[in-house]
Amino acid sequence: MDVTRSANALRRISSGLRVAAWVVFAVFAVMAVQMAFKVAFIPMESASVEQYLPTVGGMTALSILVVGIINLLVMLGLAEVFQLVIAIEQNTRAAAGAAAPAPEKVAAGER
Repeated sequence: MDVTRSANALRRISSGLRVAAWVVFAVFAVMAVQMAFKVAFIPMESASVEQYLPTVGGMTALSILVVGIINLLVMLGLAEVFQLVIAIEQNTRAAAGAAAPAPEKVAAGER
């Protein structure tokens, strides 16, 4: 198995996860702002349930933003796990290479 190919693939996956995490967070942030503005500009002509809509809209926007932040942290954490796996693999291979005894030279025909 080619180790450099798998390490490079893990690096690309990690980088892709980082980019995707920020894109998804930006989408969540835009959704939260849109929700806050949509509910905040509902005309309130009566003193019934509509008077509470801006508060509900703000709470909805805040909850969407919190879910976006949690999603961002989970995806960034997963990207870091991939980087950690790469580092562990490289350190293990370096340690195994340093600890391995040098192969003995055997004369031709001997064994």
